[in-house]
Amino acid sequence: MERIKKIELIIVHCSGAPIKMLSDARSIDLFHRKLGFDAIGYHYVIKRDGLVETGRKEQMVGAHVLGMNRKSLGICLIGGINSRGEPENNFTKKQFLCLRRLIQKTKTKISRF
Repeated sequence: MERIKKIELIIVHCSGAPIKMLSDARSIDLFHRKLGFDAIGYHYVIKRDGLVETGRKEQMVGAHVLGMNRKSLGICLIGGINSRGEPENNFTKKQFLCLRRLIQKTKTKISRF
């Protein structure tokens, strides 16, 4: 895998998983590998209970935004879709709290590599 030379952005994604779907870094990693990636595309995954899981190592180029991967870290929140498959802000307070903490922690690393 290629290494990030300079982190300039932190990009937040949602997994597009309905509330009842159990999803985590491992299941996303398996899905991304089936798509042909060499590993999970995100650097971090935040589960519905607020647990932060590590995906790719921060130094490694992600696979989460075409054209931006070489200069960004990717964070994925589990959720974002309702039972009808429509976009919905169904993230938990714990997810948002952990997201805020993770962004504060990782933004200190911008431009360090």
